[in-house]
Order: sequence, then C-alpha cells, then structure tokens
Amino acid sequence: MAAFFYFRYQIRKAIPQLANFFVSAIFLATYLGAILGALAWSYFVENWGGLPGGDAPHFAMSSSGGFLGGAMAGGAASIFFGIGVMVVADAAALPILLGFSIGRVGCFLNGCDYGIVGHPVQLYESLACLTGVLLIAGISKCGIFLRPSNHPGMAAGMVLIWYSWARFILEEFRGDWRGPAISLVGSLKISPPQFLAMIMFGTGCWILGRKIRHE
Repeated sequence: MAAFFYFRYQIRKAIPQLANFFVSAIFLATYLGAILGALAWSYFVENWGGLPGGDAPHFAMSSSGGFLGGAMAGGAASIFFGIGVMVVADAAALPILLGFSIGRVGCFLNGCDYGIVGHPVQLYESLACLTGVLLIAGISKCGIFLRPSNHPGMAAGMVLIWYSWARFILEEFRGDWRGPAISLVGSLKISPPQFLAMIMFGTGCWILGRKIRHE
C-alpha cells in the first residue's frame, strides 16, 4: 500500500493528466508480475538441481524473481498504454525501494530470509533500501544530476545501482539457501541473486550513461 500511494504521487508529478485507471492498471500489472516472477524464480532457480538434503521442490517468494517479473510486467503495461517506459520506471523506482524496506522488516519478524549467526540481514537490507529512498529522493528534489523533464530514467538508474551493490554485499551474510552457485573465474562463485545484482548494476550504469534524445 505504501508503494502504491508513493507511486501514484510520483507518476502524477510526471504526468499530471494521467487518469486513475492507467495509474492503477500499471501498478496492478507490475504487482501481479512481481508475484509470478517471485514464485517462478523460487521454483526454477532456487530448486535447480534439487535442494540440499534432497528436499522436494517448493514454491516460495523470491525478491529477485519479483523484481524481474515486476519490471517486465510494468514495462509491458507502459508500452500497451502508450506511456514512456522510463517515465514509469522513474515513478516506480523509489516506491519499489520503499516496499522492499518495509517488506524486509516483515521478513525479520517472520524469521525468513535470515542471515548467518549474529547478522539480522533483513534489517540491514531494510535500512539500505530506506537510506536509498531518502538519498535519491533528496538528489531528485535538489535537481542534482536529475533532470526528469528531459532525461527520464535517471531515478531508475540510480535506484538500480544503489540496490544492486547493497544486495550483492548483503548476499554474503545470508544464511538461507540461495540456489546453486554460479562459477565465474577460477574458484570464484556467486549466488544467483548476486549474478542478477551484477546485471542490475550494469543496466543502471547504461541508463545513466546513455545518450538522450531531446524532443
């Protein structure tokens, strides 16, 4: 709910004339896509090759898959309704971080997505996301490196970079099953969420560095 009202506020700043139907439709498509993506990631990625101990595959909710599914569904809905994808991405970026911040508190209270002994990694991520919201919102308000009128995607790019490096580091402190390790160079291995974080970081850099067509 917090993410929805924040998204509605953000998209109305960018497109004041946008009807309530389109705002709700885009958010609903993104939300449903996130749920399906979260389930798909858990089942097909985390269960790839079987779970440790021979446990049966299971459906759970993975934030990594939720991000992918939500991004694809939200982008598709934006294109379908003829609204700029980057404009919507900017409006959704900070609400997504806020949603993650609140959601990780729920993970901590529920005891899921836990960290290694002595590390409440859910609260670490919650704090990192909230800090990102405040920092990037402050940059946006002050107009530093952010020109939403002629440079859409700046907020989305900054959020991708901020969240990706935080998630990559925090994965080292996770104590639950992360899926089969991915080998990079030599003996260096990373988890599937870390691999996705690398893609997110590169995408964020591309968004911030791409050439902008001036209308």
